[in-house]
Amino acid sequence: MVHSFVIVLRGYDRESVDKVIQKAQEALAQPTPEVVAAAVQSIADFRAKPPVVLRGYDREQVYAHLDRLSAELAGRAA
Repeated sequence: MVHSFVIVLRGYDRESVDKVIQKAQEALAQPTPEVVAAAVQSIADFRAKPPVVLRGYDREQVYAHLDRLSAELAGRAA
């Protein structure tokens, strides 16, 4: 799954977002309970304190994508 977010003046740190998404995608590829739980926790940690930087990914787009990934992970965990 490839993502393409708009770069905005004040957005989320691109490297941090990419790491969270990569972890979630790996969990979807290998949906063991431990891997899925780690990915869900990674998303939760990011949402708790998202790193805002100059020239980062659009915040609304990132949250929408994380919502979709969270739903997919929840489906795999069930």
